[in-house]
Amino acid sequence: MNNELKIAKNLLELLSSAQAWRYQVVPHSLSSGILTFFAKERDENNLEELQLFFDEKIEFEIIAPDKLKQLLIQNYPVQKQGGTKAIEFSSDFNDFLPKIMNEAKMVNSSDIHVERYDAFCRIRFRIDGKLVERYRFDKERYPALVNRIKIQANLDIAEKRLP
Repeated sequence: MNNELKIAKNLLELLSSAQAWRYQVVPHSLSSGILTFFAKERDENNLEELQLFFDEKIEFEIIAPDKLKQLLIQNYPVQKQGGTKAIEFSSDFNDFLPKIMNEAKMVNSSDIHVERYDAFCRIRFRIDGKLVERYRFDKERYPALVNRIKIQANLDIAEKRLP
């Protein structure tokens, strides 16, 4: 069965590396409006979030955990220690901000949450009333991202007390 796991390479770009590792899935196929992912188990929360995000019927093809890990490593090589997934973007966020804005628009997100925690930061989209995590990144990148958003929105970057 080792060589039988076929992946449609054109589907790999549907997920970022962080998303693939977070959801523990690898795209397998898209046929008749059904998007199938390889997964080690049927996780209802992941299923629901993926259906909201892709607006497609989602199915999981269950494979052995070691096979899934091998597929993740081969196709989504960016993984940080401790399970936290990193995203890659330029230091000035010129490429990253339009990407998240376009992505949010594609999935009909009503709002975007940029949240800072003690160990990391994350970006979540509100889709059909539910918050769906899309990105995680190092907390050191948060001030630069917020400043870039403020600059593009013509806000005062020195103001720290207002949202």
